[in-house]
Amino acid sequence: MTTAADHVPTYPSVDYASFSDDQLDAFHTSPDLRLFSNINCPYGQRALWTALEVNAPFQVVEVSLANQPDSYGEKFNRYGTVPYLLDNGFAVYESAIVAQYLDAKFNQGRLHRKDDVQAATLVQLVIAQFEARPWYQYLRTGDEKAKEQGIEILKELETIFTVNAKAYRDQGPY
Repeated sequence: MTTAADHVPTYPSVDYASFSDDQLDAFHTSPDLRLFSNINCPYGQRALWTALEVNAPFQVVEVSLANQPDSYGEKFNRYGTVPYLLDNGFAVYESAIVAQYLDAKFNQGRLHRKDDVQAATLVQLVIAQFEARPWYQYLRTGDEKAKEQGIEILKELETIFTVNAKAYRDQGPY
């Protein structure tokens, strides 16, 4: 019998702090695709899910948000945020942009529906709902007002799926 655990995707992941300065410097000239993220960050999850969905050949570099190394901001992401993607020396910041980049590079833009302008607008509407700060605020602080705002966002996502995207539901989740 197959369980949900049998379908959990695996991916290479290494702690940022385990690399030497020379190894970190070499990332900028490496042809490898590296996703700097944090397993607890919802925005990092967006980038990770996209990388998995489009079968990108990537390595996750786990960055501590609680004890972020100074070198992360100095060598890589001057904003000090995750996710951050480094592709053959090219830097991509912010989760929505990372997701679009990965989709375009490895999936011909199918996740973002580039060939169907109406479906693409619905994708962008859903993406905009995930940009809402209550998600992150609630996860960090447990603030009840942020929780209620998050619940309202989930209700709006359900409406988008059941009403606005009704014509597209039979075409799959993406």
